[in-house]
Amino acid sequence: MIIAKLCGFAFACMIGFVGFNHTDALAAESNIESITLSENDHDDKNSGFREEMKEAKEHWDSLTTKQKEKVYDLFEKELNIKIKIMEQLADYNVLDEDDIIEAKSHMLERFKECKANGEFPLSGKKCRNKKR
Repeated sequence: MIIAKLCGFAFACMIGFVGFNHTDALAAESNIESITLSENDHDDKNSGFREEMKEAKEHWDSLTTKQKEKVYDLFEKELNIKIKIMEQLADYNVLDEDDIIEAKSHMLERFKECKANGEFPLSGKKCRNKKR
């Protein structure tokens, strides 16, 4: 059991370490020189992605209700699989049962809100009611 927790902790640390966003990269032809990505390069990539997501949302809005329901059904199946994985990890004492209950509740609430609002499921938004 302690080995599983240590492996999980090591894996999490490794993911955290790999996840650092490095802006320096070694130049392709020289092992000594390095290049730095400018903020403009980063902004250009983000704006391109935003444009793609905007187009995708426009296509999403043009779908019929039946088509959207099919997509939401697939997302619901994916959500249920993720919940089963978390519950299995809780059974193996890798994750805390209380954390699983909270995460499950949060995930289901977000999905229901997205579906009720007809939101594009891959938009990355928090699918909250637009009362605020």
